Amino acid sequence: MIRLNHIAIQVKNKKDELFFAEILGMKKVGDFRIDSHLVEAIFKKKKAVEVATFVKGNVKIELFITGRKVEPFFNHICLEVPDKNNFVEKCEKYGIATTIVERKGRKLFFVRDFSGNLFEIKQVTSQ
Repeated sequence: MIRLNHIAIQVKNKKDELFFAEILGMKKVGDFRIDSHLVEAIFKKKKAVEVATFVKGNVKIELFITGRKVEPFFNHICLEVPDKNNFVEKCEKYGIATTIVERKGRKLFFVRDFSGNLFEIKQVTSQ
C-alpha cells in the first residue's frame, strides 16, 4: 500500500501562509529550518531554507520559503472543497484571482497562490 505523507511546494515568502490558513482553512502546525548542507545534499541548492507545515484532515503541505517566485508550468495540486462559490469569494477577499475555463460543457476553476503555485479547485461530490 502507498500512502501520501505530504506535499512540499516552494513559496516566495511568509505571505503565502495566508492562502493556506485563511483560504484553505489549514492549521499551521510548525516551522523548521533545513541547513544549507542538507539542502545541497537533497535539492542541489546551496542555501538554507525555512519551512512552514500546514495540515487539514489527512492533507499535509510543507511550504519551502525561498524568496523566489515560482515559474508557471504544468505542475499543480487539485483540491476538493465543500463549496466552490464560497472558496472563490474567499479568494476575491484576499486579492487572489480565479481562472475559470470551459471544457466539455463544464467550468474548471484554478487559482494561484501569492508565489504562483497553481491549484485546481473541484467541489466535493456526494458518493
